[in-house]
Amino acid sequence: GPTLKPGETPVPTNTPEPTQAPIMANPTVWDFGMAPFTITDGDAVHPDTNYFPQNAADKERYDLKNTSINPENFGGLKHTTGSKPEGQYQKGGAEFEDGFKGTWQIKSNGGSFSFIPVVDGTVKVYAKHGSTDTTKPVDNVTIIQGTNSQKLQIAPGAAAPYKVLTMGVVAGQTVTISADQNTGYYAISYTSDKPVPTMPPATATPVPANDDYAITDTAIADNGIDVTVTYSGSEPAPGGILIAAKYDVNGALTDFKQGPPVNGAGTYTVEGFKPSADDNYRIYLWNSLDDIKPLCNAYINKSSIVSPTEPTTVPTEPTEAPSDPTKAPDPTQAPIDPDTEILWSFAGSGSIAGTIDLGSGLSFIGKSSSYDKGATVDEIKFENRIKLGGKSTFTAGKESRIFTFTPASAGTLTIYFVHGSPKDVASNTRNLIVYQGGDKPILTVPAAEVGKSASVNVAADAQVVIGSDDNIGFYGIRFTPTK
Repeated sequence: GPTLKPGETPVPTNTPEPTQAPIMANPTVWDFGMAPFTITDGDAVHPDTNYFPQNAADKERYDLKNTSINPENFGGLKHTTGSKPEGQYQKGGAEFEDGFKGTWQIKSNGGSFSFIPVVDGTVKVYAKHGSTDTTKPVDNVTIIQGTNSQKLQIAPGAAAPYKVLTMGVVAGQTVTISADQNTGYYAISYTSDKPVPTMPPATATPVPANDDYAITDTAIADNGIDVTVTYSGSEPAPGGILIAAKYDVNGALTDFKQGPPVNGAGTYTVEGFKPSADDNYRIYLWNSLDDIKPLCNAYINKSSIVSPTEPTTVPTEPTEAPSDPTKAPDPTQAPIDPDTEILWSFAGSGSIAGTIDLGSGLSFIGKSSSYDKGATVDEIKFENRIKLGGKSTFTAGKESRIFTFTPASAGTLTIYFVHGSPKDVASNTRNLIVYQGGDKPILTVPAAEVGKSASVNVAADAQVVIGSDDNIGFYGIRFTPTK
């Protein structure tokens, strides 16, 4: 193959233009009466008009467009409209047979919901017939995944019971939920008793506990992929588990399967994992899904992406804090001081929920958030970005979709970001917002169609909170202490 210079990134040849990897869904409940689908204005709760515009003719209803529910903003869930271009979102209390109480319904006439489960689990659909007219046909609500399906008949009429449709699903295959009549959906539940593994990015090279185990070969089989494992240790072989993961050309996870337990040398089959010979896939041998400690080096079929997995130092010359807080310092080729300046870049894939540690004191609290492909901003190449997935909540005790850290000294904070829906920049302003103490932001800057940066001075020993008033993407964050 070609010889690479130090620090140079190999470029795939004969590779199609990269497309966005599908976002997998972690176990969750998509309750259409709760955030992020609805927002609270004072004492009133209603659908978020950023996604569901208020109906012009009936102010009690909201329009459901083909672009309203997308995986990026709603934790992997997508809605596609049917023969009618729009559905409607309306209020309607309902108590289902298992005790679930719904408050808002999405009425979808011939449309469908879909998502890709990240682990095996169970799906429940909470739905009712869309009509109170008892002369209307019975509605058939269906869950489909591959060749597996379950169907539930729902009768029309105000007195008809609110039923629940349930089906087991497997990881990595699209689940589709649809009906053949005007149907009111109150919630979709996806639960699992299996741990959700935190998959390493396609560029990660974790150090194995020892070199007694090795994965020496793979072969695509009829029902999955056969993995050849050897063991050369003198002690009894420790138990482990195989994990197969596939990545796109940007290093984003597109599929993974949990394999069988491993107890020494042999050929093990990871069922349901069937990449092509040219796919970028890896096979991992871990001690367990809880600890995720590698027992040997990962088997790499193809690695076309190289990116940092730790916060990266970027060449720049120390500068005074910019007088214009929205203008970033110009990067140059002078080396930075790694003991004082930090640049956080984000390596990962899939969706983000809850708090994650990004290293060096920076944390992110996700909610229907996700990793996505990066870009070059201010001559700095970022391999990934984190998309908030909606507007930030800054209220103490309820924080979500925010970055936080506390600087040990005064300095300059520089943030690299982009609008979450570039085609809507002209009609939908979305602002980067930074707080440090008090109830007024210290920085508010509109996001743009392409990546940009903004800087602001921050004080020592006071928490910095970074977020937005809507979905934007963050490529990186840099902190430069004052000299």
